[in-house]
Amino acid sequence: MQIKLTALTWIGIVISMIWFNLFMGYFLFYRAQGPNKYFLEANKTCNSILRSSNDAAILLERKEDRVAQQSENRANWKKCRDDIRQPYRQRISKIYKRIPFVAAAALGTITFGWLIAWFGILVARLMKLW
Repeated sequence: MQIKLTALTWIGIVISMIWFNLFMGYFLFYRAQGPNKYFLEANKTCNSILRSSNDAAILLERKEDRVAQQSENRANWKKCRDDIRQPYRQRISKIYKRIPFVAAAALGTITFGWLIAWFGILVARLMKLW
């Protein structure tokens, strides 16, 4: 058995799909911006510390001391980077755990929109009968 849909119903379905995708994308994008900004700023800080430490290490005359200092700077940079990534991953994980709730909200608004449309159609048909 095949269900026949009118052109307006198809338009409604397409608009609902577009709404759902935009709703999900908007909330996921803007919820992830805070942790992303923090991560980028903290990462810049770690990189600038590494750069300034390596610039200071270049001034060392002995090559062994310079290489040892640069490898120590690299180890400190890796620790700094790992210290940044852990809270970032936790925040992003919290955002991803909320995806089902955002999807439910998006589907709820779509359902509400369809109910309003069907109610409008019902009222129009009842007014036509009178």
